[in-house]
Amino acid sequence: ELVPAAKGGDIILKNVPEAGGRRAYASVFRAEPDGYTIGDFNLGFITENVTAKPEFDVTKFTFLLRTGVSIRAIATRKDGFKSWKEMMAAAKEKEIKWAAGNFGRGAHIDSILAKEAMGVPAKLINFAGTAESVSAIIRGDVQVGLFSLDSINALLKAGEFRLLLIFDDKSESPGVPTSTELGYPDLAENIRYQRYMVGPPGISKDVAGIISAAFKKTLANKEVIEWADRMEFPILPLYGDEADKVARKVMNFYIKMMPTLMKYL
Repeated sequence: ELVPAAKGGDIILKNVPEAGGRRAYASVFRAEPDGYTIGDFNLGFITENVTAKPEFDVTKFTFLLRTGVSIRAIATRKDGFKSWKEMMAAAKEKEIKWAAGNFGRGAHIDSILAKEAMGVPAKLINFAGTAESVSAIIRGDVQVGLFSLDSINALLKAGEFRLLLIFDDKSESPGVPTSTELGYPDLAENIRYQRYMVGPPGISKDVAGIISAAFKKTLANKEVIEWADRMEFPILPLYGDEADKVARKVMNFYIKMMPTLMKYL
């Protein structure tokens, strides 16, 4: 967001964490559609339109571009379940505890959909964020959790965490099955953490094009790509109409699954 203190061309980053992201999204939604106020958006927020009295219609945001996609996975601590098969066998004997992230947000929504689709006997337990969910697994308060792969890569490399399942078509981890291999291709396609840059409703095509062009130049920069590789930050951009199309496809999937989600939200 550009503010009076900014010089021409400066970008001011403003973290607005209150109300689980609602305040940040509201401030972007109500901003002037001049391109000077944009925000980072998680598509799971679409559930706000149904689970609470919405302050605004999430679908009316201007979806400028998708910056990247993080694959989701189910993981446990190093001395936890040895495999997905072992976990399912144990869950059928006694309901397991599953760390599901912040209530009503992306990880929680995806946990609900995965649990219900695959019939996992599990109790979903909410925590404030990834760090809290990780700590709960390490302490043994819960047995498994749903995470974005890039958020737990360091723990996997250190041998502190073990993957049990990946929500994708193919697995690069030997012995770790994918949701598609288990017969759930819809989960592979839709249970992902998709990062979008959005603006308020009504941004013109010209302004949206200028913003997209700036991001396209930045995300193609060699130094940015090398940084992303070092940080294991998955850049997979989409721009303009293509980004908008994919965003609405995923949001429609969430909306279609609302009867399932409403059992928990």
